[in-house]
Amino acid sequence: MGKGSSQLVRDVAIRDYLSKKDSRDGAVVIEVGELQEKLFQEGFPPSHVRQICEALKSKKLRQAQGVSVRVLGDDYRVTTRYEFRPANKPETQTPGVTPAKDSLLGLRGSLRGAIREGAKAFLEEIRRDSKESQ
Repeated sequence: MGKGSSQLVRDVAIRDYLSKKDSRDGAVVIEVGELQEKLFQEGFPPSHVRQICEALKSKKLRQAQGVSVRVLGDDYRVTTRYEFRPANKPETQTPGVTPAKDSLLGLRGSLRGAIREGAKAFLEEIRRDSKESQ
């Protein structure tokens, strides 16, 4: 019987990232798109970003590696990054991610939705005006 896809995600994450902790505080950041490329080479099915994300956040991975996980940016996207750090270490600033940049990543999805709703309301108003002028 073959290995499950989620287990394959965890195995590659451990082998290629978590076992190679090279930062001073032990934090490791995994970008979903980068991991997805490595998984394709191992026969992982395409278009399974959600499964990759769920496997990275899984309790099995956190317990097996003794790490805590934090989502950087919008969840379930190819651009999503997951920060892993030893569970007993307090959270500090991640190298390469300033607090302002991290906050902006979180707002990106909200702003996109607000712009979309604003554009929809604007178009409805234009249509209403054009009907009234006829």
